Amino acid sequence: MAGLRWGATSDVGRVRPVNQDSVLAELPLFAVADGMGGHAAGEVASQLALGVARMHLGGGGRSGSPTLDGLVDAVAVANRAVFEQARQRPELRGMGTTFCALSLLADTAGQGLRLAVVNVGDSRGYVLTADGLHQLTRDHSYVEDLVEAGEITPAEARSHPQRHIVTRALGVEPNVLVDTWERPATPGERYLLCSDGLTNELDDSEIETALRTRPSPQDAADDLVQQANARGARDNVSVLVIDVVADGYGGRIEVPAPPAGMAPDDLRMLANGPALGLSGTPSWADIETAGGDQTADALRAGDPPTGSPAAVGTDAGRATSTPATTPGREGAPRRRRPRRAGPSTTRTVVRNAAFVVVLLGILVFAYGSVRAYGRAGWYVTFRSDQVTLYRGKPEGVLWVKPQAVAGYPLSRRDLTAEWATKLDARIPFTTRAAADRWFTLLAANPDAIPHLATATTPTTTTTTTPGGATTTTATGATATATTQATGAATPGTAATPTTATGEPPSTAAP
Repeated sequence: MAGLRWGATSDVGRVRPVNQDSVLAELPLFAVADGMGGHAAGEVASQLALGVARMHLGGGGRSGSPTLDGLVDAVAVANRAVFEQARQRPELRGMGTTFCALSLLADTAGQGLRLAVVNVGDSRGYVLTADGLHQLTRDHSYVEDLVEAGEITPAEARSHPQRHIVTRALGVEPNVLVDTWERPATPGERYLLCSDGLTNELDDSEIETALRTRPSPQDAADDLVQQANARGARDNVSVLVIDVVADGYGGRIEVPAPPAGMAPDDLRMLANGPALGLSGTPSWADIETAGGDQTADALRAGDPPTGSPAAVGTDAGRATSTPATTPGREGAPRRRRPRRAGPSTTRTVVRNAAFVVVLLGILVFAYGSVRAYGRAGWYVTFRSDQVTLYRGKPEGVLWVKPQAVAGYPLSRRDLTAEWATKLDARIPFTTRAAADRWFTLLAANPDAIPHLATATTPTTTTTTTPGGATTTTATGATATATTQATGAATPGTAATPTTATGEPPSTAAP
């Protein structure tokens, strides 16, 4: 029957003043938690999450192996514990933690040993098989979202200035979504749980090399931490290596003892509180509260180990999208859904603003184009029987209707039936000036306006005066002609044109 062997190491790194990671290696649960928050708050969050999850599962060996649903419930209880502590204790406000764990599952169907992996945050779970190293978990982080969106490459994500921003963590909200995987425990496979302090410094190929070249899980864990420190270890580094072997259980965990700020009794009290729904006294081994290292020796093959969770330090450089708090009606804090921080907020605002500006520009251009087209052109027709000049398309364009610009001093009754019909059909023009010139000609056109025509027929009358002068007078509608005949005329005498009746002639305008 398959068994497990393990080894774990956690280190403060080369930059952080304290370590906020916690590591748990005790059957049936193996976990790494990377806390975040102010000084001491991060280490409290990670230690509390692992301790409460372990007690909820009722650790103590293979007989306590949970189901997958039970494991998810344990993470939910741990989340609630961290959330309540942050709400009740002002000095812990804003704390949270990642949670990446592997657990044995109860063999309920005779299928043999099975393993479950759960994850919240950006701590990772890997499996090393004969065909390579495979990442089982997905980072819940800002840069991972950028990678999936295609905005940056995985290589760029490793050095991105916002790589520490997580988008999901325990303790941020009352409820949390947990990613889960279930796998058969195949002898020869090696599992790795680690905080992002390792993956920030080593790429997957370097991690795979260390896991393949170190037969002992403890040696592999130590080697990975040493390599991360050699690269500068900008963050705390925690590594937990679990081997699936042919039989037996055993391993050790080498991490600093938990700080005195969160003693085992505090965890027991919280875990047994009515808010979490637990009862009874958990069988939890004592935790050293003094400084230094603690080591649980490898156990005999087939014997379940009795280890203890150990927490380390505060990582002041990590951040999570912690919800803002505002006073509620009864004075209790009211929490809003967390919002992601980082430069993507600025980029999103800029993109949205640019989109709005472009959209408004398109709408303004479209509106202007339709209006200009609808106002193009002029035409003359009747409006209430008065000759009127219109601007625009006769039938209109969308909401742009033709507009009456000027009324000319002619009406339908002044025109002939033929011209009235022409104006009813609308006479188009390209400019107003052209329309005005056309109307001037129309107003003087007797073929269009009947009263301009003269009804009399032109006649000619010749009159001879006593002095021998002959005067010819043309009478009619259009012209008058006077001819002065040659002959003697009385000096100083002027010729006076007259009509045939002796009246002065009349002259008709052209």
